[in-house]
Amino acid sequence: MHCRLGDFSSGWDQYTNEHLYTKGPTPGEQTNEYAPPESFVGPNWVPFYKDKPQSYDSWSIGVLALELLLGTPNVFSVDQRTNALLTYKMKRANASENEISNALYLAALSNFCIYIPSNDTSNKPQSWPLRHGDPLHKVSCTSMVKESCTLQDFHRALRARDPLGIGFDSSTDLLLHLIWQLLAFDPEERMTAEEALQHPYFISP
Repeated sequence: MHCRLGDFSSGWDQYTNEHLYTKGPTPGEQTNEYAPPESFVGPNWVPFYKDKPQSYDSWSIGVLALELLLGTPNVFSVDQRTNALLTYKMKRANASENEISNALYLAALSNFCIYIPSNDTSNKPQSWPLRHGDPLHKVSCTSMVKESCTLQDFHRALRARDPLGIGFDSSTDLLLHLIWQLLAFDPEERMTAEEALQHPYFISP
């Protein structure tokens, strides 16, 4: 079966933002399920990472690949127990609904071994909620928040969430490696579409 999917609603950059649009898009005009973390998680909302705007669409492609693999549109969600625990702890700390939502999202990314908290106090993505020292991080006495991540960890997370218990045949699968690079948390490290087309998954015989 051959399937071709296309959606260019987020295909824009700094030039189009400054010269072709008067207002927006706003946070309410994007689908957060396919938006990269830097576009809606953090102290200030930004429509895209201006130094590498194409990284936005790379993330969206990675999410879509996970949806096709796992058979669900809710790939980045935590289990009910984790949801209840973190929500309770953050409400006691007077966190806003948006802060709770963002923290649950980052916890889900951490479970996939996509997000690793950092002690960095700058505005880098890894310094957002769930970093060491946050109340939320203190709650995570289990594997809720990862200290380090590898491709093998990502493979195990996918296998655990796959209804068929397969995920990929092995952690050396080329498509697994491609998705891992499309979902790099740091937009600077995220693979672009041009780079993806040169990936061994597409060019290997």
